[in-house]
Amino acid sequence: MVTGSWDRSVRLWDPRAPCNAGTFTQPDRVYTMSVAGDRLIVGTAGRRVLVWDLRNMGYVQQRRESSLKFQTRCIRAFPNKQV
Repeated sequence: MVTGSWDRSVRLWDPRAPCNAGTFTQPDRVYTMSVAGDRLIVGTAGRRVLVWDLRNMGYVQQRRESSLKFQTRCIRAFPNKQV
């Protein structure tokens, strides 16, 4: 399970474990997330979009700035992993 928070973190959880499996700091508050396969897409305040590889959360795969005028409130990852 994956959760995002306004405390600038994304946390991975294993329901079988008593605590979270990992905490990953984001550049700003997390507003939206989507998962497709092994990719996690995170939309934060400040119009930032980050793409993470769930197999290796040691670094961000891609950093982008949204072309929208205001912060991103909804992100959708397509199952074919093309967009």
